[in-house]
Amino acid sequence: RAFNPGQFSESAVSHDLELQMCQIQSRDIDVIQKLNVIDYDPEYLELCCPVTACIRRSSDAAPVSWVVCHADYQIGALLTVDQYRSRGLAKYILHSLGNKMIAQFAAKIALLYDDCAVNSAFKLQMVTELTNINTQRLFERFGFKPVDNVSWAECKFDIQKHQHEHNIAYSKL
Repeated sequence: RAFNPGQFSESAVSHDLELQMCQIQSRDIDVIQKLNVIDYDPEYLELCCPVTACIRRSSDAAPVSWVVCHADYQIGALLTVDQYRSRGLAKYILHSLGNKMIAQFAAKIALLYDDCAVNSAFKLQMVTELTNINTQRLFERFGFKPVDNVSWAECKFDIQKHQHEHNIAYSKL
């Protein structure tokens, strides 16, 4: 089964005057860091902000549900605050993020191929803790297929240090 971005309507969130759909902003990073199981680096989350989905309370603009597109185009950091669970919010933000990712991919393909019509497959991938059964079930309802015995680990990479080391190596040649 394929990911169906039209499966859920963002207008269903907008009928609830208490909530509004948007994306993660810099001011949300502290909350995301505090509530997510994984301790994301704030600078990394800042880089992810442009391709995210978030639902926030209209009254105080506090985020109540969010999801992130990681730098490697994997979907993760999905979370809904406890008092807002069981309202279907994760479905709406996943739908919104999936549409953003597909649109961004289509735009990049158009640039690479001089705006030709390209029938290209784009596989969305997600990451979650192996023990997070509820998130796994949500993704399966969207058409994601589980891959057995897969795990991942965080690896921090200092780009400036790496570039500096390569520049030194090239200058010695």
